[in-house]
Amino acid sequence: RMAEARDEMLTTLDTLTASGAEIFLLGCTELPLVVRGTPFEAKSIDATMALAAEMVRFSTGLIRDLSSNIIKNPPNKQDSNIGDKVA
Repeated sequence: RMAEARDEMLTTLDTLTASGAEIFLLGCTELPLVVRGTPFEAKSIDATMALAAEMVRFSTGLIRDLSSNIIKNPPNKQDSNIGDKVA
């Protein structure tokens, strides 16, 4: 029943967009598969991918400077704020 579920999801996202939603957090692993190839894909955050990326960042000590898109090592990983380690 994938087609039925996809249609229902896309209808829901259309309704939310009409109500002012701009970004969608996809918290279940199958939802990114539903929006793949639709206009909603660019406006969605895949929670599983975000978690995986944050875990790589945390485990390697790399920090991405979002303002300049540069990856750099923090001066001292122990000095990092716990908030910096959570997505």
